[in-house]
Amino acid sequence: MRSGIWMASLLGMAGLFAGANAAAECKLLKIGELPATVRGNQLLVPATVNGQKFMMLADTGAGITMLDDSVAKAAQLSTQNAHGVRMIGVGGEMRVEWAMMNDLTIGDVKFPARRFLVNKSGGGARSSLLGYDFFSLFDVEIDAKNGKIILFKTEDCRDTNMAYWAPDRADMVELISKGTPEIRVRVDGQALTAALDSGAGSTVVTARIAKFLGVEAAPDAQKRAGYGLDGRKVEGVQHKFTSFAIGDEEIKNPTLTVLDAMKTSFTSTDSRLGSNPNADMLLGFDFLRTHRVFISNTDKKLYFTYEGGAVFAPPPSNTASKP
Repeated sequence: MRSGIWMASLLGMAGLFAGANAAAECKLLKIGELPATVRGNQLLVPATVNGQKFMMLADTGAGITMLDDSVAKAAQLSTQNAHGVRMIGVGGEMRVEWAMMNDLTIGDVKFPARRFLVNKSGGGARSSLLGYDFFSLFDVEIDAKNGKIILFKTEDCRDTNMAYWAPDRADMVELISKGTPEIRVRVDGQALTAALDSGAGSTVVTARIAKFLGVEAAPDAQKRAGYGLDGRKVEGVQHKFTSFAIGDEEIKNPTLTVLDAMKTSFTSTDSRLGSNPNADMLLGFDFLRTHRVFISNTDKKLYFTYEGGAVFAPPPSNTASKP
């Protein structure tokens, strides 16, 4: 793949060359950079609406952006009944309403004016999710180690290795177009579909797939507690699998969470708002915190490099997070 990339910023930052004859190569246009805070196994970004500042969970597994009702009230947003819309996720279902937001700003990037969901069931700030309806507008670099999410527009970058920071050691897999990003992985040699879910603190395998792989929880199996939809506490069983592979990267004897309540979807009587209900597993933030990734929504590819640390490790503190 080509590695020469011309980088420029639409925010006025100086461009730089990477490789000879870069003017004829792919153009990587920087739209904005979001400061990201790692808290436990969650990645949070700052947001503002109607002058009200708050934090949102960067959640590539959520098809649509959603604010918690406490934020909507503080920002004095008017809400309307979301007839026919259901939100189902890890831990159950929540009650939602619509709100029109004209000035939702993420970091220094303004979200186009549109309707958003508001969680009316409670859950506090952990229920404010920055979903894939935002991230799908860009090509996205997630660099958790350095605390940033960079948003790009690309031109003429087909067949270019978009891991510009380390093209010599980057791996790539194809994205499956499902509304939210899904990829092919292998667990114990079996090909599975994984939803790339930055909002999931732990990598999770469905109980259905675990059974298919012949996994049965031992009586003394360790359990991992966390938070699902709406801040509800859920509990999964830890299991040591033989292997996990993504692209050419293979992790031996990974300990993953097996969870029965892993339905995640948005449905509506008049439209499909986005979902990943058919994924075999969620590839969560415990993977992303040890990898730097570039999600090319333009060319439907995921580039990634291993950046050090124990993959699939629990949070480094006692802070619980969404499984």
